[in-house]
Amino acid sequence: MDSAILAIPAAWGLSYTPIIARALIVRSYGQLDNARPRDRAAQTAGLPKTVRELCDRLLACHQNQLETLGYFAASIGVAAAVGAPGKEIASLAAWYVRMRLGYVIAYGAPQVAKGFVRSAFFIGSMAIVFRIYWVAARAARFAE
Repeated sequence: MDSAILAIPAAWGLSYTPIIARALIVRSYGQLDNARPRDRAAQTAGLPKTVRELCDRLLACHQNQLETLGYFAASIGVAAAVGAPGKEIASLAAWYVRMRLGYVIAYGAPQVAKGFVRSAFFIGSMAIVFRIYWVAARAARFAE
């Protein structure tokens, strides 16, 4: 179960890679304004259209990563609380992180991976979260 729990900070760290990449891109054009970090439109206003679109995609990717992180972390917490099989949960947690990494790559490189690939990574990662809950529910049922 330890490696499953460690997957939570790994997934959290992964969720920040798109926004860090975005900040580096904006900074390379000299437009990063840390005094008003939430004014993203102003930061990307003067960028070439393709770069601006990439920055928008990276921001959306970051937001989606954070949106799904809570479900994943909660599923690991539930699995740990009910004593679900550690190896199975650890394996599922590792697959979740892999799927989210694929999601970041697919979201950031639309010319390589079309939208359905990104969606497949999203659906796959959420299916893993549901599977973790299923394994935890099964463990809780047998613990009674």
